[in-house]
Amino acid sequence: MTAMTPTSLFVTLMWLSAAPEAGASEAGAAVSEADAAGYAEALAELDEAQRLANDDPASYASRLRDAINKLTYEYPVDLRDDPDGQRARVMAQLTLARCLFNIDDAEGAREAMDEAIRTSRGDPMPVGDFGPGLSALHKERVQALEKAGNAGIDVTCHAPCRVFINERPAPPTGIETLPLGKYRLVIEARDGDRETVEKIVTLDVADRVEKVMFAVPSTTPDPNPNPNPNPEPKRDRIMPRWAEATMIAGGVVAAGVGGLLWGIAGRCPLGGEEQTPLHCEQLYETLPAGIVTVAAGSALLLGGVVTLSIDEVRAKRSPSPSADGAETNEASAMRFGINYTLRF
Repeated sequence: MTAMTPTSLFVTLMWLSAAPEAGASEAGAAVSEADAAGYAEALAELDEAQRLANDDPASYASRLRDAINKLTYEYPVDLRDDPDGQRARVMAQLTLARCLFNIDDAEGAREAMDEAIRTSRGDPMPVGDFGPGLSALHKERVQALEKAGNAGIDVTCHAPCRVFINERPAPPTGIETLPLGKYRLVIEARDGDRETVEKIVTLDVADRVEKVMFAVPSTTPDPNPNPNPNPEPKRDRIMPRWAEATMIAGGVVAAGVGGLLWGIAGRCPLGGEEQTPLHCEQLYETLPAGIVTVAAGSALLLGGVVTLSIDEVRAKRSPSPSADGAETNEASAMRFGINYTLRF
């Protein structure tokens, strides 16, 4: 038995790892070749059906229609990148219109001509090569479509894209002027990273523009949206509400006590009509204390009222918002007023 060297082992592992990739590449090439062969066969069938329909319109008009549909609907990707194939299809559409016109299928001839006009999008078509009858039909249908009005397809791409209408390249913003009818719209990303959009757009109202979006960026809604992105900074209170209420209440009590002391100053404790030292051995000497107490109580009361007023005005201008932006009942309920009266 021959021993496997590290070099030979490495080469073997590299060959095994590359084998699946090579197989996938070969499979893709096989599919591409089969698709190209199918497209070439469809073009050959179209050419053969066109030749037969020219010789015997009544017998082969339906075969020509089927060949056009096969090329259009089975090989749209190949057709979009093949200007020669697009011209061959237009020639086949004109041939079909003439065949139907010659066998007295007027409605079918109009439909075939209308489809050729929509596909060409205003580009010249060699209708003169098909005889005066088809030229007259072309002129009639162009006038009829113009009379019906035009509409548009507005495409908005949020990434580099390619736009195709009826398998023909179109501007990346769409086309504003199109005859009314049905159109096959394809939008694909240039980098191939996004899913291709394929849809049938029906333009049945004149002057209406159908809007189509491509590669729209996904937006995740904010679970906690802020209705005010720049809120006014919350102002702190000068003092807590309970402290301001205590100041006011204390000031009222102190002013009341001071007024009482002031009121009994110089009076006899036993009362009576005569309130002089000659008639009473002892008089209340509470005037200084009364004046000081009234002053202190008034200052305390005034300070509490002023601070409470300022804080409540601030709260009114910047109410506490609820979830819907309204002021909460709790904040509203906490507002209160104090009435006081001093009598001396």
